[in-house]
Amino acid sequence: MNERCEERGSSGINILWPDTDNADFKDALAKAKKGESPNNISAIIKYSLKDGIDALWMGDLETNFMEKIKDKVDWPKVDILFAPHHGRESGKVPKEILDKLDPKIVIIGEAPSEHLNYYEGYNKITQNSAGDIIFECLTNKVNIFVSSDKYAVDFLDNENVDNMGEHKYIGTLNI
Repeated sequence: MNERCEERGSSGINILWPDTDNADFKDALAKAKKGESPNNISAIIKYSLKDGIDALWMGDLETNFMEKIKDKVDWPKVDILFAPHHGRESGKVPKEILDKLDPKIVIIGEAPSEHLNYYEGYNKITQNSAGDIIFECLTNKVNIFVSSDKYAVDFLDNENVDNMGEHKYIGTLNI
């Protein structure tokens, strides 16, 4: 997936976790096998575009598990963080990890609003309000489109990009 050659570069996808030899991961895997929650066997995946975006997905990891592995993962700086566990409070990224990631935008997924953590102090896009989100990843920028025609944010640059089909352009993240 990440091998390069003279003809083409890598896919840009890097799996940062799990470490299948890690005791905490093995414990989470055993619990999932017994029918308990599978949340903490989620992968941490980073996508990087050459001269462009760095985005990080953390699946459904829960806060207490992230605390256990915070020193076991090489946390990169990212432009966009997809909040784990759909942005629920039970999956809030610990401050020590957030400080390392230093995301420009946090994407909060769909979940009942009373269970969400809204990542105060960070720019965010909330899928509950925005609807479907499209990220057009380009060199040094990401154009962002949403399915809700009423959704807007004030932290993106307006480069007057045309809408993408039924998806409304809400702005550009310049990297």
